[in-house]
Amino acid sequence: MKTKIKETDEKTKIRRINNLNLKKGVFPRLLNCLENTINKSAITDFQNYLKKFPEVTNWYTCSDYCLDENKNSNVFSFILFPHIRDFQLLLNEVSTNIEKELKHSGKVIPQKTLTYLKNENFFVFNFIFPKKYFNAKDFNKEIEINSLKKHIELIENNWKNDEIKQIILISFKKLIKKLEVKNFSIQLYQKILICSFLAAYVCVLLQREKINIEVYSWLSDRDDMISFSEGVITGMYVLRKEEIKKIVKLESRPITEGFFIPKSEEKPFYDALISVPDYFCGTLATIVKDDEIDLKKFKDKYIQLTDNIFQENRNIVNIKFVKDVNEKKIATQRLVFRNKNLV
Repeated sequence: MKTKIKETDEKTKIRRINNLNLKKGVFPRLLNCLENTINKSAITDFQNYLKKFPEVTNWYTCSDYCLDENKNSNVFSFILFPHIRDFQLLLNEVSTNIEKELKHSGKVIPQKTLTYLKNENFFVFNFIFPKKYFNAKDFNKEIEINSLKKHIELIENNWKNDEIKQIILISFKKLIKKLEVKNFSIQLYQKILICSFLAAYVCVLLQREKINIEVYSWLSDRDDMISFSEGVITGMYVLRKEEIKKIVKLESRPITEGFFIPKSEEKPFYDALISVPDYFCGTLATIVKDDEIDLKKFKDKYIQLTDNIFQENRNIVNIKFVKDVNEKKIATQRLVFRNKNLV
């Protein structure tokens, strides 16, 4: 009796490879760590915040980053705003209360700025990474190019023809050409990967916890990783969202989504909003080093911010990424400011 051998078509092979990547890649492991941490006290805080806006269907996230070599940590901050007033009125409100960026704020923060930064109408996600968290020595250009080509093949053969598909394909084809250049910046590419992943996670988390989302926009500060190659980060962001949805088994309804790629030499129309995440990422990048914090070492304005904004604030989720001594196991922890200490 002959044994029948089941033939596997090419699409099935590609789908199986993709499913394996979803389980074994670095970002699924980062996602798993994030989920394990977020789904404790942080998710309760986020859900309680969302309960205040049951009818709001239009949301936007404004993000800023502090990746300065002279700082103690690298921080990506995402501020979630509900659309509860005219957008221009919101910009005017922020400009009135936050007149200067953190680095230009002087020794003391004005009281109106402190009051506004504790505004309960927005929710803050801060993602903190130790310096040199991603090692450029571990990066293999050929493997990365092949991975992008496999993604392109998978998307071309299996995704329906729509705008999302075209955004990703165009972005990835541009990215491959950039990767093939000898002087391509590995550090810049790693920043693009992590930022797109974190932005995607924030969006999916909102969609999962609030099922009536109709419109969502990601408004980023100016940065090389955002403007690089006419904004290839948007394609990476869209792909990461689809991957995360698949892993967490989220079947959300389609939403209208907005992107804006600010040019490095021009202020975007929403520039005033950037001053909000600026204060959060700038503060944490300065005062957080490993798991230690000693505010006596820092200027009075950082003490003001931790005492008035970060202490016991349930509208702020600070997530720190760490590695074990062998730099193999990835882990995350929530940092909470309590009695002038991190816990």
